[in-house]
Amino acid sequence: MRYLTERLGIAPARLLPIITALPTLLSLSIEKNLEPKVRFLVDEAGYSKDDIAKSPNLLAYSLEKRMRPRHEALSRMGVRMALGSMLSYSEEAFQRKFGFRDTLALATAKSRATAAKPAPEARKPLRSLVQVEQA
Repeated sequence: MRYLTERLGIAPARLLPIITALPTLLSLSIEKNLEPKVRFLVDEAGYSKDDIAKSPNLLAYSLEKRMRPRHEALSRMGVRMALGSMLSYSEEAFQRKFGFRDTLALATAKSRATAAKPAPEARKPLRSLVQVEQA
């Protein structure tokens, strides 16, 4: 809880309803889970700590399966959303709303453009989008 109050500036009084609704948040490793997510959201995705503090329950989402692929897909489409809006859609609703085929085409183009300089982390998150399309 100290991490959430000190690093993200969440008032201790606000934590009780959050932890009550999502107790698994307390079991997440700071070094292996919370800190990488916060670094990504702030340093790469451009959200503020205040954005994260507004909805710290979003830290329960997977960095590699939800946060990174959605941010990358929306960035390629030139779309910027509030953090909660970006992450809270189900996978199906997200694909329906933002046009999966366009996202896949943009992702494919980016993968080809960066093929000379492999970036497995940048391409890996798109796997969940591809799996849904193939199903």
